[in-house]
Amino acid sequence: MIAGFIIQGAERKTVIIRALGPELTRFGVPNVLINPTLELHDGTGALIASNNNWQTTIIGGIIMQSQVQRIINSGHPPMDPRESALIASLPAGKYTPIVRGVNDTRGIGLAEVYDLSPDTDSTLHNISTRSFVQTNDKVMIGGFIITGNRPRRVIIRAIGPELAQFGIPNVLADPTLELHDGTG
Repeated sequence: MIAGFIIQGAERKTVIIRALGPELTRFGVPNVLINPTLELHDGTGALIASNNNWQTTIIGGIIMQSQVQRIINSGHPPMDPRESALIASLPAGKYTPIVRGVNDTRGIGLAEVYDLSPDTDSTLHNISTRSFVQTNDKVMIGGFIITGNRPRRVIIRAIGPELAQFGIPNVLADPTLELHDGTG
Protein backbone atom coordinates (compact mmCIF):
# COMPACT_ATOMS: atom_id res chain seq x y z
CA MET A 1 0.00 0.00 0.00
CA ILE A 2 1.40 3.37 -0.96
CA ALA A 3 0.05 6.45 0.77
CA GLY A 4 1.08 10.05 0.32
CA PHE A 5 0.67 13.26 2.24
CA ILE A 6 1.68 16.89 1.88
CA ILE A 7 2.77 19.31 4.57
CA GLN A 8 2.42 23.02 3.81
CA GLY A 9 3.71 26.00 5.76
CA ALA A 10 6.88 27.48 7.22
CA GLU A 11 7.00 25.48 10.46
CA ARG A 12 7.81 21.81 10.86
CA LYS A 13 4.83 19.51 11.38
CA THR A 14 5.07 16.57 13.78
CA VAL A 15 3.10 13.51 12.72
CA ILE A 16 2.75 9.89 13.76
CA ILE A 17 2.50 7.41 10.92
CA ARG A 18 1.12 3.94 11.64
CA ALA A 19 0.90 0.69 9.67
CA LEU A 20 -1.77 -1.55 11.17
CA GLY A 21 -2.94 -5.08 10.52
CA PRO A 22 -3.61 -7.37 13.50
CA GLU A 23 -5.67 -4.83 15.44
CA LEU A 24 -8.13 -4.59 12.55
CA THR A 25 -9.54 -8.00 13.52
CA ARG A 26 -11.36 -6.43 16.47
CA PHE A 27 -13.41 -4.49 13.90
CA GLY A 28 -14.31 -7.67 12.03
CA VAL A 29 -11.81 -7.18 9.21
CA PRO A 30 -10.80 -10.58 7.78
CA ASN A 31 -7.46 -11.56 6.22
CA VAL A 32 -5.41 -8.85 7.91
CA LEU A 33 -1.75 -8.16 7.22
CA ILE A 34 -0.23 -10.08 10.14
CA ASN A 35 3.08 -8.21 10.40
CA PRO A 36 3.12 -4.83 8.61
CA THR A 37 6.29 -2.83 8.09
CA LEU A 38 6.46 0.88 7.41
CA GLU A 39 8.77 2.99 5.27
CA LEU A 40 8.73 6.79 4.97
CA HIS A 41 10.11 8.39 1.81
CA ASP A 42 10.59 12.09 1.10
CA GLY A 43 9.60 13.94 -2.08
CA THR A 44 12.73 12.75 -3.90
CA GLY A 45 11.88 9.11 -3.13
CA ALA A 46 14.69 8.75 -0.58
CA LEU A 47 13.99 6.46 2.38
CA ILE A 48 14.15 8.72 5.47
CA ALA A 49 12.69 6.44 8.19
CA SER A 50 11.36 2.94 8.70
CA ASN A 51 9.87 0.73 11.36
CA ASN A 52 9.01 -2.92 11.89
CA ASN A 53 7.29 -3.62 15.21
CA TRP A 54 6.62 -0.29 16.86
CA GLN A 55 8.14 -1.26 20.22
CA THR A 56 11.55 -1.51 18.52
CA THR A 57 12.90 1.72 17.05
CA ILE A 58 14.98 1.51 13.88
CA ILE A 59 17.63 4.23 14.21
CA GLY A 60 18.60 5.86 10.92
CA GLY A 61 17.62 8.60 8.53
CA ILE A 62 15.62 11.16 10.50
CA ILE A 63 15.16 8.82 13.50
CA MET A 64 17.97 9.50 15.98
CA GLN A 65 16.78 7.83 19.20
CA SER A 66 14.22 5.44 20.61
CA GLN A 67 10.66 6.46 19.86
CA VAL A 68 8.77 3.95 21.97
CA GLN A 69 7.89 6.35 24.81
CA ARG A 70 7.01 9.15 22.36
CA ILE A 71 4.66 6.80 20.52
CA ILE A 72 2.99 5.82 23.80
CA ASN A 73 2.75 9.48 24.87
CA SER A 74 1.21 10.46 21.52
CA GLY A 75 -2.01 8.69 22.47
CA HIS A 76 -1.80 6.63 19.27
CA PRO A 77 0.30 3.54 20.05
CA PRO A 78 -0.68 0.52 17.97
CA MET A 79 -2.53 -2.22 19.87
CA ASP A 80 -0.35 -5.07 18.61
CA PRO A 81 3.47 -5.17 18.93
CA ARG A 82 3.79 -6.47 15.33
CA GLU A 83 2.32 -3.25 13.97
CA SER A 84 4.58 -0.37 12.97
CA ALA A 85 4.72 3.31 13.84
CA LEU A 86 7.09 6.23 13.74
CA ILE A 87 7.01 9.88 14.73
CA ALA A 88 8.56 12.47 12.45
CA SER A 89 8.99 16.24 12.60
CA LEU A 90 8.87 17.20 8.94
CA PRO A 91 9.38 20.39 6.94
CA ALA A 92 6.98 21.38 4.17
CA GLY A 93 7.02 18.85 1.36
CA LYS A 94 5.63 15.66 -0.08
CA TYR A 95 5.99 12.35 1.78
CA THR A 96 5.21 8.73 0.95
CA PRO A 97 4.53 6.07 3.59
CA ILE A 98 4.72 2.53 2.20
CA VAL A 99 3.20 -0.44 4.04
CA ARG A 100 4.48 -3.93 3.27
CA GLY A 101 4.10 -7.35 4.82
CA VAL A 102 7.17 -8.97 6.42
CA ASN A 103 8.51 -11.70 4.10
CA ASP A 104 6.17 -10.47 1.32
CA THR A 105 3.04 -11.57 3.18
CA ARG A 106 -0.27 -10.16 2.01
CA GLY A 107 -3.40 -9.03 3.75
CA ILE A 108 -5.58 -6.08 4.59
CA GLY A 109 -3.67 -3.26 6.24
CA LEU A 110 -4.19 0.32 7.23
CA ALA A 111 -1.87 3.30 6.79
CA GLU A 112 -2.59 6.28 9.04
CA VAL A 113 -1.14 9.74 9.56
CA TYR A 114 -2.07 11.79 12.64
CA ASP A 115 -1.16 15.43 13.22
CA LEU A 116 0.63 15.72 16.57
CA SER A 117 1.24 19.47 16.31
CA PRO A 118 -2.14 21.02 15.38
CA ASP A 119 -1.21 24.40 16.87
CA THR A 120 1.57 25.15 14.35
CA ASP A 121 1.03 27.38 11.33
CA SER A 122 1.83 24.45 9.03
CA THR A 123 -0.88 22.06 7.91
CA LEU A 124 -1.17 18.40 7.07
CA HIS A 125 -2.68 19.45 3.77
CA ASN A 126 -3.46 16.30 1.83
CA ILE A 127 -3.44 12.54 2.18
CA SER A 128 -3.96 10.05 -0.62
CA THR A 129 -3.52 6.33 -1.10
CA ARG A 130 -2.66 4.21 -4.11
CA SER A 131 -3.71 0.60 -3.99
CA PHE A 132 -5.01 -2.23 -6.15
CA VAL A 133 -8.81 -1.96 -6.30
CA GLN A 134 -10.82 -5.14 -6.62
CA THR A 135 -14.56 -5.85 -6.26
CA ASN A 136 -17.10 -6.79 -3.57
CA ASP A 137 -15.38 -6.90 -0.18
CA LYS A 138 -11.98 -6.19 -1.79
CA VAL A 139 -12.67 -2.60 -2.76
CA MET A 140 -10.33 0.15 -1.63
CA ILE A 141 -11.55 1.88 1.53
CA GLY A 142 -10.23 5.21 2.77
CA GLY A 143 -11.27 7.09 5.85
CA PHE A 144 -10.84 10.43 7.53
CA ILE A 145 -11.83 12.08 10.79
CA ILE A 146 -13.03 15.65 11.24
CA THR A 147 -12.60 17.04 14.74
CA GLY A 148 -13.99 20.16 16.37
CA ASN A 149 -17.41 21.75 16.40
CA ARG A 150 -17.39 23.38 12.98
CA PRO A 151 -18.14 21.76 9.63
CA ARG A 152 -15.11 21.45 7.33
CA ARG A 153 -15.03 21.59 3.57
CA VAL A 154 -13.13 18.67 2.03
CA ILE A 155 -12.71 17.27 -1.43
CA ILE A 156 -12.74 13.52 -1.92
CA ARG A 157 -11.63 12.12 -5.26
CA ALA A 158 -11.39 8.68 -6.87
CA ILE A 159 -8.83 8.84 -9.67
CA GLY A 160 -7.87 6.17 -12.17
CA PRO A 161 -7.14 7.19 -15.78
CA GLU A 162 -5.28 10.35 -14.70
CA LEU A 163 -2.62 8.19 -13.01
CA ALA A 164 -1.41 6.79 -16.36
CA GLN A 165 0.41 10.07 -17.13
CA PHE A 166 2.64 9.34 -14.11
CA GLY A 167 3.67 5.93 -15.45
CA ILE A 168 1.38 3.92 -13.18
CA PRO A 169 0.29 0.72 -14.94
CA ASN A 170 -3.11 -1.01 -14.76
CA VAL A 171 -5.05 2.08 -13.72
CA LEU A 172 -8.71 1.75 -12.76
CA ALA A 173 -10.52 2.72 -15.98
CA ASP A 174 -13.75 4.08 -14.50
CA PRO A 175 -13.63 4.63 -10.72
CA THR A 176 -16.75 5.25 -8.67
CA LEU A 177 -16.88 6.85 -5.24
CA GLU A 178 -19.21 6.42 -2.27
CA LEU A 179 -19.15 8.45 0.94
CA HIS A 180 -20.40 6.77 4.13
CA ASP A 181 -20.77 8.30 7.57
CA GLY A 182 -19.36 6.81 10.77
CA THR A 183 -22.26 4.36 11.04
CA GLY A 184 -21.55 2.93 7.61
